[in-house]
Amino acid sequence: MSDEKKSVFNDDMPVTETDKKSLKNDDALQMNESEKGEENTECETESLNSSENGGTSPAPETETKDSQKKGVDDLAERMNIREKMRRCLNYCGWTFIILIISWFTLSFFTIYIPFTTEYYMFFNELSLGIAILISFCFLKASSPKAPFQKKKVPFNHIMMLTSVCIAVGYIGNLISSQFIAFWNVFTNSNVTNEVSDIIMNIDLVQNFLFVGIVAPFLEEFFFRKLLIDRMRPYGELLSVIISSAFFALFHMNFSQLIYAFGVGLVLGCLYYRSDNYIAVTALHSLFNIVMGVIPTVFYGKIMQFFIELEYIQESSERFSLFREYAVPLILYAVYAIAILALVIVGIVVFASNVKKVRPIKSEYPLQAEDYRFAVLKNPGIIIAAVIVILLTVSSLFV
Repeated sequence: MSDEKKSVFNDDMPVTETDKKSLKNDDALQMNESEKGEENTECETESLNSSENGGTSPAPETETKDSQKKGVDDLAERMNIREKMRRCLNYCGWTFIILIISWFTLSFFTIYIPFTTEYYMFFNELSLGIAILISFCFLKASSPKAPFQKKKVPFNHIMMLTSVCIAVGYIGNLISSQFIAFWNVFTNSNVTNEVSDIIMNIDLVQNFLFVGIVAPFLEEFFFRKLLIDRMRPYGELLSVIISSAFFALFHMNFSQLIYAFGVGLVLGCLYYRSDNYIAVTALHSLFNIVMGVIPTVFYGKIMQFFIELEYIQESSERFSLFREYAVPLILYAVYAIAILALVIVGIVVFASNVKKVRPIKSEYPLQAEDYRFAVLKNPGIIIAAVIVILLTVSSLFV
């Protein structure tokens, strides 16, 4: 017996076939016991989880139904928001139509008022102010204003944006002038910038008062405060583009169409991000004064100088003419250099900041197809666009 025990426990002794079978059976028994222990542990874990969940485990079918119901609710909410956006844009379009019709009607009646020609700008802005008041009453009753916290705009930001507006205005005016020149040659027409002709033939006081102050005050109230305040919940891109397009078409001539749209984008972005009516009106006013009012100071003298210069052949007489018009010529040269410098500054400011500016998205979960639906299937927007586009095109044939 002692020898057999040695053969089992001593590694130096050979192991028989019987010993091998007994060892395999012992290992199998141990594995079965360990597997039973793991199964018991898993059962205990499942029972503990089920007891914590109230004795029941969630069914996969219930989770699927809940996710489907949530998807349906989200889609219904999105469709509801899309319809609200469409109605809002529809009211804005009809408000713009009311503005145009009211303004044209009032302007027609002012023709029969004495001294209308002499005080053209006064009666024109008065008619526009009454038309905006009528439009305001309609829009206020039909579409409420979206709440937004007003922000301060630093003075240096207004000055930088003024240079950007001047750059946009200068480049846009060059493009429009080339288009009108081509149109005149191609059609043998004589289309001019009627607004510039009117401004240049009105005295400085009226220009400063109505072009530099009253017009920006009225136009910013309608195109920025009234329109953007209603479209604000649906994102910066939609609000600024539609208000700028209406602002450009509102001028109803190709001379101002391109630069008015570009300047409108700058004004719209400033108002959308600040809700500061005073700041955006000040920016618009500075642009009008620099680009529209100041040139009238010496424009008449400069034109008279070139007319007289055309008929003078003698060099001595030309020298005398230069001395006579020295002051307006120097002012014109200084103004031209200043405008060129502001254009360069504006381009630099725009180029250095354009990548930093990202459009503020809508507060609602809207997609591109929702915006297309709200704009393209909208009678107010479409009819307003057709009316002012036809009026703008007609300016080329008058």
